[in-house]
Amino acid sequence: MSSSPILKPLARIGLLSFLLIVLVLTGFWDSYFSKLPIKNISISFYFHVHAIIVSMWIVLLILQPLFIVRKNLKMHRLIGKISYAVFPLMVLSIIWVSHFSFTTAINPPPIQLFIPFKDVILLCVMFSIGICFKSNPMIHGKAMIATGIICLEPALTQTVMLFTEPTLMAYPVTITIIYMTILVFILYEWKHSSGRWIMLGLLFVLILSHSFILSGCESSYWNHFTIWFSNLPLT
Repeated sequence: MSSSPILKPLARIGLLSFLLIVLVLTGFWDSYFSKLPIKNISISFYFHVHAIIVSMWIVLLILQPLFIVRKNLKMHRLIGKISYAVFPLMVLSIIWVSHFSFTTAINPPPIQLFIPFKDVILLCVMFSIGICFKSNPMIHGKAMIATGIICLEPALTQTVMLFTEPTLMAYPVTITIIYMTILVFILYEWKHSSGRWIMLGLLFVLILSHSFILSGCESSYWNHFTIWFSNLPLT
């Protein structure tokens, strides 16, 4: 557990989480944080719940590798047990906010709902991998890093929109940055073959899903799902 190859990917979760904090504060400052305290009625209750739970997840991502680096396995395992509660709550909050945003928008395209749902699916897959391989620190660490990378997209998109004209270019710029981040991690960790498939798989699935989003393709199956989901009494 103390060997350098194992500690390196775990320690990077904390660095990625600090980056995520900066992006979240920057990207959502104008639309959310600057409008706090919570009594501000212009912000929906659903966004407050989502913000609190996602913040809890980011804190857990920061604490986990810190305890590993300091060889405090007791606290690392305690935080791991807490994550069993926080992670499903985060997923539910994403679904909750997505439902509210979609049903309150004016004639939203079905693809708008595809973006958060692909994140939900990827988060669940990576978290499950991390739990199933918790006895393998390399695979466990890389899977947890993958959850942080997935969380980067919405915050990074909001941040890029602040500096991009037209704003329609923000999403292509965002996914390009995410691809480069994953590629740098893959190349840097290539000598450690254990868990290499995690980042390669994440990159492959992201390229496929983003291609579907940017191409404007439509799927009758997804359209039917969108209608069904929007009619659910969730918000």
